[in-house]
Amino acid sequence: MYLKISFPSLNELQKFKREIAPILRKNQEREKKTTSYTTLLARHFGAEEVLTDEGGIMEKIIDLREHDLLYHMRVCIDLEIFVGVWYSVTGRDLDRKPAIKRHPTLIDPPEPVILAYDIEVTKMPLKFPDSSFDEIMMISYMVNGIGFLIINRHIVSADIDNFEYTPKPEYKGMFRVINLPTEEAVIKYFFDHILRLRPSIFVTYNGDSFDWPFLEARAAIYGYIMLKEIGFSKNPADEYRSPNAVHLDAFK
Repeated sequence: MYLKISFPSLNELQKFKREIAPILRKNQEREKKTTSYTTLLARHFGAEEVLTDEGGIMEKIIDLREHDLLYHMRVCIDLEIFVGVWYSVTGRDLDRKPAIKRHPTLIDPPEPVILAYDIEVTKMPLKFPDSSFDEIMMISYMVNGIGFLIINRHIVSADIDNFEYTPKPEYKGMFRVINLPTEEAVIKYFFDHILRLRPSIFVTYNGDSFDWPFLEARAAIYGYIMLKEIGFSKNPADEYRSPNAVHLDAFK
């Protein structure tokens, strides 16, 4: 038999888990020492189980299920929001829930817009890049197989023409090059292009530790707050996340 318990917030859930943890450990230890045979003997000799008082009921709780599900997973399960299904989402103010309505007639799987990017930066000889004074030289990125390269002409001495980079036949890459005069222009173009492309998945290699924080720091120098510009910021786990897109760090 299972008992479902709901809580108004995560605080109440965590408090309940702390209070019931020692009871669970005690009950689980008792269960290890108890067999069906010993229970049958106890009943045969008249030792009926006591379930009427609080202690007897609490002794019957031997496990917790689904208590460790992440909050967003629990919400999706309860509201029946599934991956790979079309929904119409209407945003509201911060104090109200968004309206999420499923499209029953749309059955084709969505085609996500995937943006993979990498930055190249200046650095002092034998030193690691320092975002307080080193600059972004270029930003290269591919969007669903189409390549882009933004050049900072303040660092690079000549314009770069469009080119093809195809390391293998199955990885064909035609790159459009955007030559811009300053680092600020490079960052602004990248942010604006992201807003136009509206990627649903971002891919980096070691982006949480280098590309994102360096880009964020350099953007801030010119007055651009990355969270406000494209919705990405660092969470308490030092991972860059956005409510509107997924970030996959291929280094991890």
